Amino acid sequence: GGTGHTGGILGFGKIDITSANVDNTTIESTSNTAAGIIAHALLGSKLDEADVSNSIIKGGNQAGGIAGYSASDITNCNVSKTNISTTSNTGVVGGIVGIIPESSSEIKDCTVSDSSSITGINGYTGWIAGFANNTINNCEISDSTIKATGDNAYGLGGIVGHGSNQDATSTYIKKCSVSNCEIAGLDAVGGIAGAAVPFIEECIVDGEEIELETTKEVSSTKAVMIENIELDNNEETEKENNEEQVDEIQEESIETQSQEIVEETEIVEEKQTDEVQEENQVQILAEGETVNKEYTTKILGRKYIGGIIGMGGQLFDTNTYVTITDCILRGIEIDGTEFVEDAIGRTSYY
Repeated sequence: GGTGHTGGILGFGKIDITSANVDNTTIESTSNTAAGIIAHALLGSKLDEADVSNSIIKGGNQAGGIAGYSASDITNCNVSKTNISTTSNTGVVGGIVGIIPESSSEIKDCTVSDSSSITGINGYTGWIAGFANNTINNCEISDSTIKATGDNAYGLGGIVGHGSNQDATSTYIKKCSVSNCEIAGLDAVGGIAGAAVPFIEECIVDGEEIELETTKEVSSTKAVMIENIELDNNEETEKENNEEQVDEIQEESIETQSQEIVEETEIVEEKQTDEVQEENQVQILAEGETVNKEYTTKILGRKYIGGIIGMGGQLFDTNTYVTITDCILRGIEIDGTEFVEDAIGRTSYY
């Protein structure tokens, strides 16, 4: 511990790491940067195949599981069963790195898992990076929690808390996944990104549906329950099944037809009853009164809450809109009071 840059291996400088392990360690900097491997990694550093597990990392203005601040690539690094937090009101915290400002760098093939916990206050908070304006590729988050506890918290995401939507330094997130996790903040909260990440491709946010024995009260004014964002094939299948039933009835004798019509009427009545019950269930969920199921992945906040990204970000002449390509949401709960949507809580604005 101390007041300067504090890392499990190095505090400040240029480092070349290939295969390192930090386990069962407490690393703390009361007023500066703390990280599992290196607190502040200069341009030209190499961080590859580093693992941090069963540890506690507390930073002042920045904290990260691998690096607090890095200007270089981070690849094949893993953080598990580790608690990471900052004490500064505006501290930036990430499961892999707190801040990575170099647009030419890449974070690739990294994971945060096994009940790891990340806690920010009002600063940017993300499982891979608190703030990033680079490319993040093929990273996985599972079975962990992340939260921002401050009254002015803004920018919390499953992969990145806050990115850059500047044309010259845009943040790219590709082929990343968040599974069985809870993401809880205040404003600009998203399953993949909190705010200002313009390019998100082939990402997955998913969980599992759990049936509850008793009903559960929902306190928020708007809750979105997503079993699967892609359910279009159900209607097509149902239509085909109905057409097959009609053809079979027409081929039967008149006497048999009469009996089947009676049976079909009973089936239709039962189906209509089921549809009414399903419709009522959807209405109950929309009003936020009761639910009889919950999900292992939750995205919770006040406003600008989205399954993929919370806030698109402000636009000027040199900014880029959010583009989401080939992403999947399933088995998740999205909960907030304002601007709560399946994919983008609030789109980019001028």
